[in-house]
Amino acid sequence: MDAVNLLQAALVPVVLISAIGILNFSLSGRYARVHDRIRHILHDIEALSNENKADEIKRLKTQIDSLLYRGNLLKTSIFFMQLAIVIFIVDSLLLFLNSVYPSQMGWVVIIVFACGMLIILISSSIQAAEIITSRKYIKTEVKDAAELADKNASH
Repeated sequence: MDAVNLLQAALVPVVLISAIGILNFSLSGRYARVHDRIRHILHDIEALSNENKADEIKRLKTQIDSLLYRGNLLKTSIFFMQLAIVIFIVDSLLLFLNSVYPSQMGWVVIIVFACGMLIILISSSIQAAEIITSRKYIKTEVKDAAELADKNASH
């Protein structure tokens, strides 16, 4: 295999690594926002503790639980994206080795590539679950806030 064909063959995993990097950047931003929100809520709870507002503290602790769950989903998705990057780097190396030292490694390259794609599918599914969970918790928070507002207005 000449150098041009080698570079073309190795390009697919490299492009996938770049795409995964962009997805990882997005996931990392969501992950950071979840942690920032937890810190903000903890600060709110500390301020409320002095005023003894048990209902509001309970609502905020529920938000923290949901954010921790979402954070775990995001962390797992990021892990799988990172694993996919490693797999595609290994696949690029196998492509290179197969072209420098021709052998019957074609099936190995294909299997490693398929594993990388499967890992991306798993990560994307986890990310979709986090987005669905996020929406569910937002709806619950809006409902709880409206009930608390109604309760405070009646007093």
